[in-house]
Amino acid sequence: MVGGAGTNIANPDIGWERSAKLNIGLDAGLFDNKIVATFDYFRSTTSNILAPRADVPFIFGAASPDYNVAKVRNTGWEASVTYNLRSKDVTQSFSLNVADNQNKLLKLTGSATETIYNQDVFQLIRRVGSPITQYYGYETNGFFQNQQDIDNSPKIAGNNVQPGDLKFKDLNGDGIIDEKDKTILGNPFPRYTFGFTYRIAYKGFDLSLFIQGVGKRDAFLRGELVEPFHYGYGATVYEHQTDIWSPSNPNARYPILANIGSPSNTNNWRTGSDLYKYDAAYVRLKNINIGYSFSPAVTKKLGIQRLRLSLIGQNLATLSKLKFIDPETSEFGNNLNPGSASNSARQYPLPVFYGAGLDVTF
Repeated sequence: MVGGAGTNIANPDIGWERSAKLNIGLDAGLFDNKIVATFDYFRSTTSNILAPRADVPFIFGAASPDYNVAKVRNTGWEASVTYNLRSKDVTQSFSLNVADNQNKLLKLTGSATETIYNQDVFQLIRRVGSPITQYYGYETNGFFQNQQDIDNSPKIAGNNVQPGDLKFKDLNGDGIIDEKDKTILGNPFPRYTFGFTYRIAYKGFDLSLFIQGVGKRDAFLRGELVEPFHYGYGATVYEHQTDIWSPSNPNARYPILANIGSPSNTNNWRTGSDLYKYDAAYVRLKNINIGYSFSPAVTKKLGIQRLRLSLIGQNLATLSKLKFIDPETSEFGNNLNPGSASNSARQYPLPVFYGAGLDVTF
């Protein structure tokens, strides 16, 4: 016997999203195009976005289908400048581009102004007037340093704490830590994306180098790469997890070590807070290509038109405060809905590639 219940229903009135866009651009070439610059500003408002309704009562007995109800605005800009430098034997170019984009939720569904989603131990919030999705939970306030600190500080009801456990901010000042003290903790959307490209050619030699990165981004991560002794995945402590609280290390990154199921583990790791928040800004040497093209005199003797040898490297170096996982990792898909375990830091490591190339034109 196989039992089950269908809880999804269709909406025959679904239609296309609608978008109104404004784009303003400026292109400039100066000093006989030695300097080329561009600037673009855009503003896009998308309405009739598919989203479930929030006003369907539970007694209905089925999940809400998607409706054309949500509305989002994206505003941003992109600027680039290229400097070309030429001499008798050497040609160089320097290119820099910077872009920023911000989104705002204008309408969610019906009369609802916010929706909170449970994402493992912390939460995500969608609030009208704010970015589409933000992290939501408790702000940490250091650690309990001693018993006197425990006695004089607000705590979550039912949480038994000890020195080395996390303290949380009492944002409404009522002397207890509860749902009323939760707040927006960060924004997963990247800000200030940038890239830099350098090219140089000298006689038969050429080199191109590409650097890219993100100036500001918050990432919330879970799993055994974050929490020591994580549930069900072995009694593992990684090197980057060893900055833990002790009387001699009161300003540590992580709270005191605690076994799974212990009161300290419940307070520190089962309570959604900015303990899971990491700075995911980074700069990466994305690509480098060094080559040599043989002269026409050589290729003519070989009976070919062009011959070039090259050495290639990708993802050769990354500078970031977030070192134990690729800082470019995101737990959000194209539809901005997080997966159930995609924030667990179980990502395939970023591969570093070294190669060589042979280009022959007959």
